[in-house]
Amino acid sequence: MAIQHSLHLRRHPRRRIPTEQPIKIIQTAIIWAIPAIGNLAADGLICLQRQPNGLVRPAFKN
Repeated sequence: MAIQHSLHLRRHPRRRIPTEQPIKIIQTAIIWAIPAIGNLAADGLICLQRQPNGLVRPAFKN
């Protein structure tokens, strides 16, 4: 049984898995996360820190 399983995995290389789905999930996650971060910043729970490289990063207030 185990031998057949490994042969089956060899016949179907991993790279055949479509990569479109994870990208869509990441995009929707980013789209949903931006307003949430904005709301938290508006509530004063998070402050947006500007880093030396110019990126703005949300940071939790203590």
